[in-house]
Amino acid sequence: MTTTDEILYSQDAVTINAGTGRLYYEGELDGGELPWDISVRYSLDGEECTAQALSDGAAELISGIAALREETEDMDTRVSEKIDELLESVTGSAGEIQSFVSTRNTHVESVQFVIQIQGVQAEETEQAEIEQETEMTFRQKFLSLFGLYTKDD
Repeated sequence: MTTTDEILYSQDAVTINAGTGRLYYEGELDGGELPWDISVRYSLDGEECTAQALSDGAAELISGIAALREETEDMDTRVSEKIDELLESVTGSAGEIQSFVSTRNTHVESVQFVIQIQGVQAEETEQAEIEQETEMTFRQKFLSLFGLYTKDD
């Protein structure tokens, strides 16, 4: 037998709990027919389904995996190219970045770097002319209380 788990006999049913894969059973028959009616049920996520539904789902999964592989097989190259493109836009040159440290200097603790970028211009803003208010006289303030003041006074 495939498993050493106990075989359960209940009324006219025999139940064998076997793992995934093939089930092997050895026995001797008195007659030419098996004494059992064997049925197979398929389930997916706890819900019963047909063998064709499982097969279709497996084929769809394989197709999806193949499409994912095709889309991502050169991802490392594309990421490297994008990084190079971004670095080139920051450094302003297509040349290779050179080290400022001599190969003869073996005790380097720190290195300074210079990054070249395009200049950033501040937007010109127009400054509104601010009118300076003159101090109102006592007479102008008095007239203003009653709404009689105009700037011409």
